[in-house]
Amino acid sequence: MVKGIPDLTWVFHNFSLQQLVLSLMYVAYPNAFVNLSVFAILLQIGLSLSVYSYSLRVQRFSERTAFLTSTMFTFSLITLRLGWDQYRMMLALFFAILVLTVLASQNPRVRYLAVGFASLVILSNALPAALLILSLAVHLAWNYKRLNVLRAELVSLVTAVVVFGSQEFFITAGNGVGSSVPFSTIPFSLGLAESTYGLLFLLLMSWPSLILLPLGAFRRLSGLHGPFLILTIFCGLVPTVIGVYMVSPITVFWMASFPLAITFGTVMRANSRRIVKSFAILMLIFTIVMGFSFVLSSPEAPTLYLSLSQSFVQYFPNGYLQSTVPLSQEGNLIALLDHAIPILPPNSTFVVPQQFYGLALMSQNPNQVRIVNAGQIGVAQNTIAPIPVNVNVNPITSLESMHGSFTVWWTQPNNWYGVSEFPSGFHTWLAGEGFSIFLIQ
Repeated sequence: MVKGIPDLTWVFHNFSLQQLVLSLMYVAYPNAFVNLSVFAILLQIGLSLSVYSYSLRVQRFSERTAFLTSTMFTFSLITLRLGWDQYRMMLALFFAILVLTVLASQNPRVRYLAVGFASLVILSNALPAALLILSLAVHLAWNYKRLNVLRAELVSLVTAVVVFGSQEFFITAGNGVGSSVPFSTIPFSLGLAESTYGLLFLLLMSWPSLILLPLGAFRRLSGLHGPFLILTIFCGLVPTVIGVYMVSPITVFWMASFPLAITFGTVMRANSRRIVKSFAILMLIFTIVMGFSFVLSSPEAPTLYLSLSQSFVQYFPNGYLQSTVPLSQEGNLIALLDHAIPILPPNSTFVVPQQFYGLALMSQNPNQVRIVNAGQIGVAQNTIAPIPVNVNVNPITSLESMHGSFTVWWTQPNNWYGVSEFPSGFHTWLAGEGFSIFLIQ
C-alpha cells in the first residue's frame, strides 16, 4: 500500500485486486491503518448485504428469514475470522456471491454480469476462484440437458477458466508449461492428521450451523451455494487424505460460512414445525453470543470457549482485538521504529515480525540496514519463531537462533500472538514506550 500503485500485470498474476484498491485509497488518504480499517468495514458490510440479497432473490426467503440468515453469516466465527485479516478472501467471496446471485436472475442481460464478477473473483483470491469454477462446472454437468438456457453460466465458466489458467500457468524459458500452484505430496498418515485437524476446526467454529444440516437442509438445497458447500467440504478433506497438499484444510473451510448460513435459512423456510424453527433460532443465538464474545476478546482476556482455539493458533487469533498492535499503541511502535532504524549499525540485519514489517518499511533507512520479514511470529514448539502454515515446509529457523541480528517486540510480553516470555538471548538494545528493539545474542 505504502509503495505506491502496483503494476497491473503484478496485480493480475498475484491475485491482488485488494492491493490495488488499498493503494488507491492510500493515494487519496495516506494513512494505512485508517484505510485498512475502512476497507475491512466496507467488506464486512458488503458481504452481509450480499448474503441478504442472495437469500432474498435466489432462495426466495422472506425478508425476515433473509435478515436472520445474513445475521447468522455475519456473526459466524469463520466470517469474523476472515474479517480479522483475510481481506483478499473476503473480497473474492463478495464477488463470488454476486456471481451466484446474478446467475439466478430472470433477466438474461443481468445474468451475463456474472462474467465480469467471476473475473473479479479470480483477480482477488485463488481459493474462492477455484471453488467457484468447480461449482459452476458441477452445476453445468448436472444440468447438461439445459445448456441451451444456461448460456450465461457456460460463458462465465469458460471466462473464469481462461483467466484463472492464464494466471496460474505460464510458458517457461524452455518452452515448457510452468505453474504457480503450490502442489506437493505428503504421507497418508500426515494427510489424515491434517484433514482431521481441519475438520475439528470446522466443528469448533461452525457447529451451530452444522447441526442444522440433518433437519432437511441437504434435501432442499437449491442454487449454486449447494455445490459450493459440498465442494468446500470435499476439497478441505479429500485431497490431503489421499496425500495431495496444496492448501491447509482449515484455509479451505474459511469459505464455509456463506453456504452454511444459507442452510440455516433453508431450515427456517422448509420446516413449518415450531419446534424446528425454535431450535434453529437457538442455534442463531449461540452463534451471535460466540461471535460477540470473540469480537470483544483480546489476547490478555480470551473467552473461555475461544481458549479452545489455542490449538489452531496459526489460523485463529488469540482474540479479535489482537490486531497488528493495539490501536492505542500504534503511535508508540511507529515512533520507536522511526527513531531506531536510522541509528542501527550500518549493514546490520533487522529481523522484523510480519506483523510489524510494513511499518518498518515506512521508516528512513540511511544506514542501509537489511530489513528482513521474519514471517508471522508466534510460539511454535516453545520457541519464538515464524509459524509455518504449510505442513510440507521445513520448520523455519527460530528468532532466537539469529545471533547478531536485531528485532522488535513488546517490552513486556503480554501474550499477544501467544508470546508470554522471552528467550534468554534477547537483550534490550533500545527501549521505547511499550516496545523495545532487542539484540539477539
